[in-house]
Amino acid sequence: MTISPKIHVFGWKPHGQNAAENLSRGTEIYYTTDGTEPSISSKKYTGPVLINNNKIKAIAISHQDKGSVASETFGLIKKTGSC
Repeated sequence: MTISPKIHVFGWKPHGQNAAENLSRGTEIYYTTDGTEPSISSKKYTGPVLINNNKIKAIAISHQDKGSVASETFGLIKKTGSC
């Protein structure tokens, strides 16, 4: 699995530049796979991650500013109750 900053659609003409890449310069992503909230002391994202669990949480940190926590669950969802 790979993690990257969310790509936004901008209203101005970037003249061939990747505006999202320019804005995310200096941003580091930290993640957890054990259900805990990620922080600067969590694993730093440097490339594709093998998910052994079914959930990953990630946070982007840029110049000491923290973004919101993003999470994703993978796999089949258990059905509760009777059919």
